[in-house]
Amino acid sequence: MSNLIVVAKYLYPLDANIAKVSLECAGITAFIGDEHTPSLQWSYSDVVGGVCVFVEKEHEDEAKSILKDDLSLILDVECKSKVA
Repeated sequence: MSNLIVVAKYLYPLDANIAKVSLECAGITAFIGDEHTPSLQWSYSDVVGGVCVFVEKEHEDEAKSILKDDLSLILDVECKSKVA
């Protein structure tokens, strides 16, 4: 049984990837589901519920707290030291 839950849904795969990187920079492993659906058939994205970001249940509250802020402008600065 999977311990993964959806913490966010996005219309665009790029937004989901920004969310994933934001979570990973905070030390939370994240996964993206249905990422390629919009590229195959744009209208299917709404049908499947958008591009979903999953985390383990134990990180749900922290992940939702991180994702409520727009971190796209600071990702480059914060992640360079963690990735390098």
